[in-house]
Amino acid sequence: MILPFVRPYISGPTPLHVIDAVSGQGTGKSLLADVLAGAGVALGRRTPRMAPANSEEEWRKRITSALMTAPTVVLIDNVQSELDSAALANALTAIEYEDRLLGGNRLVSLPVQCAWVVTGNAVRTSREIARRSVVIKLDARTDQPWFRADFRHPDLLGWSAQQRENLVAAVLTLIEAWRAAGLPRAKTALGNYEEWARVVGGILDVAGIPGFLSNLFGSQAEIDQETLAWREFVDVWWTKYESAEISASQLETLAKEYDLLSTLLSGSRSSAIKLGMALTRMVGRQVGGHRITQGRGDRKTKVKGYRLERLASAGASVEQRTSPLAPRPR
Repeated sequence: MILPFVRPYISGPTPLHVIDAVSGQGTGKSLLADVLAGAGVALGRRTPRMAPANSEEEWRKRITSALMTAPTVVLIDNVQSELDSAALANALTAIEYEDRLLGGNRLVSLPVQCAWVVTGNAVRTSREIARRSVVIKLDARTDQPWFRADFRHPDLLGWSAQQRENLVAAVLTLIEAWRAAGLPRAKTALGNYEEWARVVGGILDVAGIPGFLSNLFGSQAEIDQETLAWREFVDVWWTKYESAEISASQLETLAKEYDLLSTLLSGSRSSAIKLGMALTRMVGRQVGGHRITQGRGDRKTKVKGYRLERLASAGASVEQRTSPLAPRPR
């Protein structure tokens, strides 16, 4: 709610706000987006909604079209499949977004000054999108949230429109208190979004509102589908082979046996080739309490080998303690 009013104070990019309804449809995720960023405060009207794209080319076109209108808010509504787009990841860390105009070869450079919002039910994203996100979780604590009626404001959108003057005044009061205090920057940090975290966190600090970004690690881990899948796979890998060197073909067999990395291995292309390429990218990366390393391989067949290295601090790893996964055979 604060962000559109303080955007000129933030010289860098701002993260993707993921409004995630863990209790499913009817929880009010789109309503919350409208109230916070649209009709309630910043715009004085409903926020235009962008449907999720089905291809990278379509993502690029939609993002370019949206930014050409110099929007205050870009709302991507009702994400159902895994959110993964290189164009979106680029826009989320860009100050100027460059793309070709539709139907021509002319390049345009578009300033990125909007707030980014996504809504969905049990949202799952790629690793690149997850690390660019802050998560707002809604839990109605019922399996049929659309039947709830005990609201303080039954018509929240109408109420916020009527009270817009007071809501704007309240936001500006928070900002003016921060200005009067000398524009103090919060110490809270978020990679790629340091300036955003310092400004918004500073305003909340002056107002005495605690907890800004305190759920960051757990919430990003929950939506990061790629890391969750690799962590589950590595747990099974270590259980079966420990530190022994094995080939991508053996690991493919293991993945299929336990029904793991299904998104990565799906499609018409050979799953062994896909897994081999993915393992090459994963060499040196820590997953949970292990690090994937490359072995000596077979010199005769030139088949690469891979092994896991158990990290000394694995037993006390925060990442392990918060992991909800346990390997299960099919």
